[in-house]
Amino acid sequence: MRKDEASLNALFEIYESTMDIKIKKQLIYTFSQNKSQKAREKLLHIAGNDKDIKAREQALYWLAQEKSEEAMNLLVEMYKKSDSAEFKNQVLFFIAQYKTRRAVQEMIKIAKEEMDPELKKQVIFWLGQSKDEEAIKFLKELLEK
Repeated sequence: MRKDEASLNALFEIYESTMDIKIKKQLIYTFSQNKSQKAREKLLHIAGNDKDIKAREQALYWLAQEKSEEAMNLLVEMYKKSDSAEFKNQVLFFIAQYKTRRAVQEMIKIAKEEMDPELKKQVIFWLGQSKDEEAIKFLKELLEK
């Protein structure tokens, strides 16, 4: 085992053994700066499975910075799975930061399906910040209803 891989494994063990969110956040940041596939997989695992919502948010934040298709898929999945309006609001923010056609399409889907009026307002806000033609068309249709 290479030295850097052994170090990464040691950090994974520390992460799993601590309950301190400050330590977890520092480790999540460290994983985000490590460009190995193993560190990225750990971030994906934390974002999707950690019991601590703050740790999940932190991992999602760093994954969202990649602006990768895989991270977008995870954001959409996390939005659908979550029962927490606060967490969903955070995920919406991350999706909106992509500024891509896919992000706009996902936000339009959310706007159509979301039952929570506050989250619906938030996604409409983010669509309004977009200069995407599809978002503008959708918002015009909403106004005409």
